[in-house]
Amino acid sequence: MIDSAVLSWTLTMPAGSQLQRNFSFTVPGTGAPYVTTGLTWEYVARPTATDLTIPPLISVTTTPNSQGVITVLSTTATPQLLLTLNPAATVNIAPGQLWHTLWSGQSTSSAFTWVTGNLIIAGNPQP
Repeated sequence: MIDSAVLSWTLTMPAGSQLQRNFSFTVPGTGAPYVTTGLTWEYVARPTATDLTIPPLISVTTTPNSQGVITVLSTTATPQLLLTLNPAATVNIAPGQLWHTLWSGQSTSSAFTWVTGNLIIAGNPQP
């Protein structure tokens, strides 16, 4: 369960692997469900926290692409997001540390960072 304040999130994953993470959001202090309906969502990964290169190394929205998709599983009782990263998102990224963020309302006056931190891509020896 994630309180709706920016949280640090360090994620380590092997290059070229599949990943799914489920997020539930609540209102700070009350625990009431945070309404996610109608928000736009984007997950991005960049070389550093200040990099503004377009496009980012990884960019996933609610529109499926080869890198993955964000699925909004909102209900009134339990608003949730499911972030899916496909192998194509990281297969060509050299092992190392990136910076990643889950946004809502990106590029608007109501933009909000939900989680942000280090994305560590580990080597993934093949058989």
